[in-house]
Amino acid sequence: MTLLIVLCCLAGERLLVEHEDLREPFWFPGYRRRIAALRLPPSLRPGIGPLACLWLPPLVVIGLLQWILGDAWLGIPGALFSALVLYLSLGPRELLTQTDLLLSALERQDAKETHDRAWELLGERSPASAQQLAGAVVSTLVAEANRRSFAVLFWFLILGPLGAAGYRLAWLVRDQVGAADNLAPSAADAARMVAVLDWLPARATAMAYALAGNFDQAVRAWRAYPYEFPQDSGPLLIDVGNAALREAPQEDAAPPTSERETARIIARGASLVWRATLIWIALLALITLAGWA
Repeated sequence: MTLLIVLCCLAGERLLVEHEDLREPFWFPGYRRRIAALRLPPSLRPGIGPLACLWLPPLVVIGLLQWILGDAWLGIPGALFSALVLYLSLGPRELLTQTDLLLSALERQDAKETHDRAWELLGERSPASAQQLAGAVVSTLVAEANRRSFAVLFWFLILGPLGAAGYRLAWLVRDQVGAADNLAPSAADAARMVAVLDWLPARATAMAYALAGNFDQAVRAWRAYPYEFPQDSGPLLIDVGNAALREAPQEDAAPPTSERETARIIARGASLVWRATLIWIALLALITLAGWA
């Protein structure tokens, strides 16, 4: 059932792009303000108290529903609930669809649309040069794929809908804790919590990149990365992902000088992410078959 839920959610994420606004956490800023307005006991401020008050209540509700619906009516309500939570926890934007739109703009040599699509994907101004754009997009792809998909799937496989929702809420807490309220002291704790939750899935994602690309170069980049726990896993994914894209051990590729060459490099990055997704699905399928054996 887990494999079927994952496949349906990944397919729905790709096919229901027009409705992905439903996954935007419009509710979270208002919820955060209400929690921030609470008069917490002095013993809980500063520290992890505000963080726990922000993170735990939705998880308690989801955990209770998961427990209540789990075995009811042959498990069908529980499976539907799990699929809904997983779908809402992915993204919120479908990464490869955003990349396809950027590639289409590059191939048409439409400078304005290229800038707009790059801004949507990168969350910042589009780099001025083709070389900078290609590097920035590929780095964003290999890092964001873990945040938007792979880590969500990892925690869903471990803890079900509670794990997927908990991971997504952790990122929401990190991204939206403001400095103008009494949640500000917990910003560092929120970042540390995300680093802890990212540590295992990021390394599973890095291994998938190595298997999907240049294994030797990816492993070499991984070994060169300093070991710390917890730590931000984004740089590791960027280093390993870019190394996996190298076509030869000593490749020193010429920087892209045209929209077409930039599109080729970005397309290779998107292909790596897609192959890594297939590796995750294949591994899940093997685990599922082993459980039936």
